[in-house]
Amino acid sequence: MRVEVEAALVRRKADAVTWRNWRSIQRAFTWLGLPESALSEVCSFNRQCGLRAADAGHLFVFEKAVAALPELQLVTFDKEMVAAADALELEVFSG
Repeated sequence: MRVEVEAALVRRKADAVTWRNWRSIQRAFTWLGLPESALSEVCSFNRQCGLRAADAGHLFVFEKAVAALPELQLVTFDKEMVAAADALELEVFSG
């Protein structure tokens, strides 16, 4: 979720080098989008989590990704997302 990373960089007042590094790193990603048809599923998923919109999408996608790649860990510094991930028994990177 590109918006999550960029929002974190803005909130942490990232310098030009950090932004340049992010632009370089993100080119290596394969970006996937959620089809509009998934909106109802994301909304339903978020009823149990109660997260903000982008966070709900982030956790929804992460839960789906873990089904395919069980070794994945969620990286977040958001306490609400950590709590929701814990409630869903999803692995959170603790650094």
